[in-house]
Amino acid sequence: MPEQMDSILTNDIRDICIIGSGLSGLCCSRNLAKLGFKVHIIEQLNTLGGLVRSAKIGDEYVELLPHHLRKTDRSLLQLCKEVGIKDKINWHDSLWQGRASNRKIGYFDGGFNDLTNALSQDITDNGGVFYYSTVATEIVYNSQASGIQSSGSDEKTKRFCVKCILNNNTKFKLYCDFVVFTGPCNQVLTNSPSIPLPKEYKKSLKSMRYSSKFSLMLLLKKNPSELYFRYLEDSNIPFSYIVNHSTCFGERKYGGHLVYLVGDVDSDGPLWTEDDETIKKLYVNAFQKLYPSIKKSDIKSWRLTKCKFAAADEFPQVEIVNPISGLYLCSPAVISASIDKKLDNRMEYAVKLSEVVANNIVSTVRQERLNDVSNTMRKAIRDII
Repeated sequence: MPEQMDSILTNDIRDICIIGSGLSGLCCSRNLAKLGFKVHIIEQLNTLGGLVRSAKIGDEYVELLPHHLRKTDRSLLQLCKEVGIKDKINWHDSLWQGRASNRKIGYFDGGFNDLTNALSQDITDNGGVFYYSTVATEIVYNSQASGIQSSGSDEKTKRFCVKCILNNNTKFKLYCDFVVFTGPCNQVLTNSPSIPLPKEYKKSLKSMRYSSKFSLMLLLKKNPSELYFRYLEDSNIPFSYIVNHSTCFGERKYGGHLVYLVGDVDSDGPLWTEDDETIKKLYVNAFQKLYPSIKKSDIKSWRLTKCKFAAADEFPQVEIVNPISGLYLCSPAVISASIDKKLDNRMEYAVKLSEVVANNIVSTVRQERLNDVSNTMRKAIRDII
């Protein structure tokens, strides 16, 4: 957990707008809500979780993109302990092809839905508010905002205004002291064109590129392999790796054997705009070549997930967690260029970075409050003199 605020700050309520309810957004929201901030979470979908969001398959909630826990996820495991779900983690032996042949990986009783539910419950218990099916269209300084129904407390004193639109085209504005952006970092340039970001930050944000992925979830009548993870380097195969969920974590309650086919895809290419059925046929045909025993009649159901901003391919050249006062970027993609490789485990970094951001905001509030006290004292002395 982030550092606690001084008692001098306990009655100084600040509004914070968190854009995005993925793991970074949920962790940031929880940290700040527990510290006494009024947290507003904007989510463009009707469900939370971001890259770890789940869907109900049979009687089980399952992630749309495959995820698991590692023994080295110290920050993430500590978070699970804090929200009371560490005892729901079970550790399993897993067989991998192309990497370490055997490793212990963890999974929750109810999937990662256990984690997102626990975090969201902690947030709402501490006064946080979720705005689902809502898009943050622009971040502006409060002095530039006008003409739309507002939301938030004491709006005249707030630093930022976040313009929002619901999926029914209703517009409103959230007034806040801080904004934490957890989505694709280069979209900050689109969302805040009027905010004077320093040139080096703009250049770094513009240079960022994200990889896109398709994840085809297949519910099968039978198990195709004893491997949990199979990495593929065949250019004739449209997906990059196969994750056999059931092999490692059991058949559970989804009514079959669950397999993910995950592939990198060019979001500017023709395949990205193809309909789901066409992509499914392409992936299934390649899958059957790898596992001829699997027939089309063995597929009980399927679901395709398109993720345009799955991971950053490059790190920024400058530190951009806090480009200007009050605005924070909380995403593993903004970690300093001192890390010269792709993050192998973005969930762990998301938890760590959310603590950094929360501590930074607490320090800022403390300094602002102390400055206010100092100014008040100086004014009182001048009045006496």
